[in-house]
Amino acid sequence: MDFYVMPRGQGRISDVNLFDKMKTDEWMMDWTKCNPDDNSHGEIISWPQDEVEDFVQTSNDTRLNDFCEDSEVLGLHILPIKLQFYDGVLACKQLKTEIFTYTDTVMTFVKRQLPEKFDSLWTGFVKDPVTEESLAIYADRRNISETPFTWGMGEPNGGLNEACSEIRGPNGTSLNDVSCLYRAYITCDIKEKVLIKSQGQSIVKAVKEHYIDYTYTVHEEFRMYYGKRNVFKSDSGEYIIRDHATDKWLYVSKFDEPMFSLYSIKGLPIGLQNWIVVGTEEPVKLNINNCDGSMFGCDNGLCLHRYDRCNQEKNCENGEDESLCSQIVLPKGYNSLVPVASKTSTLKMKYSIYLKNLLNVDVVTSTFTMQFRTTVQWIDDRLVYKNLQVDENLVRRQDWQQLWIPDFIMKNTEDTAHTSTNDDEYHSIVRLAMLNESSFTSAYSNNYNDFYYEGSNVLISKTNSYTYHFICPYDWADYPFDRQVCQLEIVLAAARSKQIEIDLHAFSNLTAYSTFALKLTNYSAGITDGKNTILVEIMMHRDFTPLMLNTYLPTFTLTVINQLTNYFIGYELFEGIIAVNSTTLMTLASLFISVFNSMPESTYIKMMDVWMIATFMYPFVIIFIHTLIHITNRKDAKEDGPMMKALWFVGRKVLPICFTLFLVTYWIVGLSKWYSN
Repeated sequence: MDFYVMPRGQGRISDVNLFDKMKTDEWMMDWTKCNPDDNSHGEIISWPQDEVEDFVQTSNDTRLNDFCEDSEVLGLHILPIKLQFYDGVLACKQLKTEIFTYTDTVMTFVKRQLPEKFDSLWTGFVKDPVTEESLAIYADRRNISETPFTWGMGEPNGGLNEACSEIRGPNGTSLNDVSCLYRAYITCDIKEKVLIKSQGQSIVKAVKEHYIDYTYTVHEEFRMYYGKRNVFKSDSGEYIIRDHATDKWLYVSKFDEPMFSLYSIKGLPIGLQNWIVVGTEEPVKLNINNCDGSMFGCDNGLCLHRYDRCNQEKNCENGEDESLCSQIVLPKGYNSLVPVASKTSTLKMKYSIYLKNLLNVDVVTSTFTMQFRTTVQWIDDRLVYKNLQVDENLVRRQDWQQLWIPDFIMKNTEDTAHTSTNDDEYHSIVRLAMLNESSFTSAYSNNYNDFYYEGSNVLISKTNSYTYHFICPYDWADYPFDRQVCQLEIVLAAARSKQIEIDLHAFSNLTAYSTFALKLTNYSAGITDGKNTILVEIMMHRDFTPLMLNTYLPTFTLTVINQLTNYFIGYELFEGIIAVNSTTLMTLASLFISVFNSMPESTYIKMMDVWMIATFMYPFVIIFIHTLIHITNRKDAKEDGPMMKALWFVGRKVLPICFTLFLVTYWIVGLSKWYSN
């Protein structure tokens, strides 16, 4: 039989165990570490020491629990180190449990675990700060009315200066009040398997290479054995043991040679400690804790959930959980000028635009000023992220400025502005969101655990508020029955633009501006002239009610007054007729100028111009007809002459009929345009 011996292997083979069935390497590793997926068992063939030379075989059916010691780990354990009360509380917390409070008589257990020279044991009771005599359970601060223990003779006598309680002697059942700075044994209630991990900085070259490769960090799992041994032992052979003679902890290699030592600490060698390299006396930091791969280990050895790492709150005593909190890890060769790694890959981008306010419509420059907010979301699978939160992860500006960030051109602005050069870009809000919370890996650097997420599992979102002046080719021909359709034309300025697919979403808070009713009518995204182009269309629909009151109604009223002069004033009052219509003309001229100045300028006639011209011409025609009547009457005094009859007929019949036809036609055309728009 051939045996493979590891390089630098030392010692003798004392026993060989073989399974009668072939097992995978992974299964055998789990078996030796006492943590296979199932409670496995099987035939183990063994060669006892006295029969090795003859290879006499014996066999037995052995179960996992026959040689694994998990059952010894759980339950009540007295730490074999005398500690101050609150240091003992911390030691229990370092093992992810609480101090045990003796609420019933358990002295048989105490005798079994403590050495014969045992002198004192913390009970877990503290004094109530109000009564200074009654007891409270420290773990949950709950007052108790009865206890199996009684105060010793003359106790309690220390007030709040002696706020903790202890039992003395292996057979003691009476309580003494003592200072919490007193040293005694403490009991922890272990409820889950204790796995001690050691994370350290790169070991200095002074450590012999065959112990630990100095280019790697120490990262081993230790199981704690309680009782007299007082050892943290690893599956790979290293262990941490307390040397009672020198009162120091030793980090021992699998070859039983001390590697590091730790002097004069209050409790367990857990947390970030300054160890000393044996032989060179050089310092090295090791963070030894009971935290699993999804937890962060503080300097004092306590464990935090991974979401407490870099959450803007100091959860560790010294705030080390908020150190080195950069969220983005740039890979080597990362190019922030391109959105994707290769020319064949595709980037899907969600672009959401929210139209907030129409601030101005400038009819002179044919522009409108829009205030809007955009949110762009995409995934950059080239990146790696660390220490993200489940809810919101705001990215610092100096960090996101290193990434590829989409730059958009507002194409139909006067200077075709870029968002990257906008002053509002400085106030960009960039967030990261995990798509799968459970998909992460953990790794140690600088003595602390960091949690990493692949770029494909993280969504980047960037939110901005902008204000731009957009150009809109207004058409005023139908004014005031007009509608104006304007666009926001936004172009993505990016290399490999054709490899980006934009999913566009548009929303609007626009309701009205001046006399316009506003509406988001259409939006689209696609490739135009080889570039990703976003079009957002809004419609400005005019409300002509104000013009009805200040323009149409006054001019119509004046026109009716003019017409009534033809029916009720005879030709003999020529001067009165001329005065009334002249006054109307001047009033209409003034109103016409006012309306003209308030209308948008154009080189073509608008519908409002048609109305104003018609109402302005009406009194002029009346003056012209009455002037002819007056001249005719001076030449021919006959009232019933053919010329006089024709003029009166035109003034009293033809003129109002024509104006009525104009009035009906104008409003039919105008309202049809308004409703169709």
